[in-house]
Formats: sequence, C-alpha cells, structure tokens
Amino acid sequence: MYKDSHPSLNMKNIFSFALLAAAVSASPSSKDGPSGSCKSTQNANFDDLTGVPAVQYNQIPVPYKGLKYQGFNLLVVVKTGVAPGVVPRSGNNYGVSNAVTRTTGGSPRWTADNPNSAVRRFTPLSFYYGCSIDLQNGVAAAPTACDITITGYKEGDKRVASQTFAFRPASALSVAQMTKGNFIGSFQEVQYVTVSYTVAAGSPLNASLVLLMDDIQYATCSSIGGRDN
Repeated sequence: MYKDSHPSLNMKNIFSFALLAAAVSASPSSKDGPSGSCKSTQNANFDDLTGVPAVQYNQIPVPYKGLKYQGFNLLVVVKTGVAPGVVPRSGNNYGVSNAVTRTTGGSPRWTADNPNSAVRRFTPLSFYYGCSIDLQNGVAAAPTACDITITGYKEGDKRVASQTFAFRPASALSVAQMTKGNFIGSFQEVQYVTVSYTVAAGSPLNASLVLLMDDIQYATCSSIGGRDN
C-alpha cells in the first residue's frame, strides 16, 4: 500500500484549493459590476415640475429622473374634491398620454435610450395609473375602465417581459383613486418599455381615452464611469 510521506503538504494543498474556490465564488460577476448594477431608486411623481394648470401641453423635461417619457406630457390638476375624475396619487401633478401627446411626441414609452443621461438601463418596480375621458377641465373628467400593457425591451429591441394592468373605477361619476401596479421580476435592467392602453372589453370605444400615471418607481443603472440621474 502506498504511504504518503508528505501528509502536511497535501493538507496545505487542500486548504489552498478551498481558499481559491471560496475567492472565486465570492467574486462579483460582470452583472454585478458598475455596468449592470441598478442601485439608485427613483420616484417619478412629477410634483417637482411646474406647468399651467388644467392644460395638457406642459412638456416633461428630458431626461426626467434619468428617463425620457416619450408620448407623455405633464398635467397639473385643479383639485375640487367633488368633481368626478382620477386624482393624482401624490401632489397635484401626473403624466398624461392621449391622442395629442401620441401625435406630437410619439408612441408612449419610458426609455433610457437618451444621450443626455448617464442612465443606460432601469428596472421598473411599481407605478400608479388610471384612465379617464377628456381632461379639458383637469380633474373634472369621467373615470373609465381601461387595460394598460407595458412591455420591456433590452438593447437590440430584445423583448424580455410584458404585463397588463386593469383599471376599474366604481363609476364614471366618482372621484377615483389611482390603482397601484407592481412589475414582475422579469423586468430587469431594460433599456425601454412601451406603454399601450385601450378601453376595457365591453366598454364603448372612445377616441378621447386618456392614460394617467403617477409615482413611477424604478431603479436606474448607469454606464461605466457614469452616474445615476
């Protein structure tokens, strides 16, 4: 039978291999590095922006909280407390998308594909939403049932996730609260999301359908050497 004449040497080798394995497993992957780490949480509530009340044509600056809100404008609500409508989740402001903003600003999307920002990707976490018909008088607009579909894409237009959210107000004559939507886990480090909306099944079609969004929370990812905006 073979007898090991250097047991202490073998033990040292085993110990060295164990330390090496532990070091390798503890080393961060490229995903965990500066180019792939979403650490800065943002809340796009639009309340730090100013605009003309009850007018749908206030522009949202680019970037805002690191992203471009394409196809959205800023609406400053005139709160009465009694008129029917969808009230903002916080403050008096929310983002609005309708036929006019889609025509002037393009198809609705939240995007990090913007040369004026260091943010290159983001992970959407949650948002508040609602729909109404006609916002000519700010909050004095009829809440209406709608379905909102948000689809996430990585670089190269690679689709990675899609989710539909339902808004069901109690009545078109009520003061409706916005509904909270939480994103599923596959919305990770996307470059942009597209936002589409339509009236709910069984509801009458109306060209004046308006999408409202507030308190959009997400984590931003900067490029190497950049910073989160």
